[in-house]
Amino acid sequence: FRRVLFRSDFRLVAAGLHSGGGKLRRVEYFLDTNENGIIDDSDTLLGTATKAKNGAVTLKLNVANVPASGEVQFLARVINRKDQTSLTYAVDATLPGGGG
Repeated sequence: FRRVLFRSDFRLVAAGLHSGGGKLRRVEYFLDTNENGIIDDSDTLLGTATKAKNGAVTLKLNVANVPASGEVQFLARVINRKDQTSLTYAVDATLPGGGG
């Protein structure tokens, strides 16, 4: 597991994710506010992406718009057209400054 350092604009890319069947409806990206690795009510929804390009769904963000700084974890989940959700996918990152 490698920690990624974000300095300004960055993209969270969900590629090769599976939602248990059915076509993609959306990918939701979260800041794991309580650092438990599970998407729950205390986490911050950063955005939703609905269009895949070359098998990847991308959300563009800026460090200043993320309500955190230092070591953080981003989470993503896929929701298909049958409203089935995938497992939670995570990536660790370091944010200098940020909105928090």
